[in-house]
Amino acid sequence: YHGASLIAAMLGNEERRFVAVDSFVLRDGSPDTVEASLERFGLTPPDLLVGDLFELVPEGALDDTHVGVWYYDAAHDYDSQVEGLRIAEPLLVPGALLILDDTDWADVERALDDYLAAQPRARRLLTIEGKDRGFPQWWEGMQVLLWDG
Repeated sequence: YHGASLIAAMLGNEERRFVAVDSFVLRDGSPDTVEASLERFGLTPPDLLVGDLFELVPEGALDDTHVGVWYYDAAHDYDSQVEGLRIAEPLLVPGALLILDDTDWADVERALDDYLAAQPRARRLLTIEGKDRGFPQWWEGMQVLLWDG
């Protein structure tokens, strides 16, 4: 949606460094579209890495980056969900938050449950149910994890 989630995260946090990894701009627009959306809200564009997270991070695109919040809203199949969490682990600082979107979807929910069962350094802080569970304002639900690192 051309930066909507990014804008929501950045508002009120303008003094923080933001890095966005996005492959959708390659299909649905351009980095200029995201930057125009940010500009409408008076936000300075973040570091925007255009490409596939599962290629960029292992290749070192985020090396030396310490992450306090990891927001994952990408491929929603089981394996991508688990890998989207695992790939963040070396970057996370103690106390980091992992925010996951569309957690009411069966594959996403199962992946998150399995990840938490296998990763003792992460624990669920918050579950927000989505439209099919009575809360349409949250679309497909969200969950927040705490990294105890």
